[in-house]
Amino acid sequence: MSIKINHELPVPEVLKNEYPLSNEQKSIKQQRDEEIRRIISECHDQAKKIILEHEDVLHKCASLLLEKEKVHRDEFEALFTTENEEVAETNE
Repeated sequence: MSIKINHELPVPEVLKNEYPLSNEQKSIKQQRDEEIRRIISECHDQAKKIILEHEDVLHKCASLLLEKEKVHRDEFEALFTTENEEVAETNE
């Protein structure tokens, strides 16, 4: 499953600049926008990596939530313990 993120968000009317920007202001705005895109992209990549690393736990948790309406902390943490034990067994 591939999720595409539209990095271009609409600018609220309140934030629109009614006056033309100087070249220096445009440059600063462009640098800021690039930095924001970079941060969002890094966070997206990191979140995707974490989800993929623990995908089986995610599916186990979803199954458990379908069975029960509430999952207590110890039950949730047990999903990760089971995953760690399985990884340890495959590494041996």
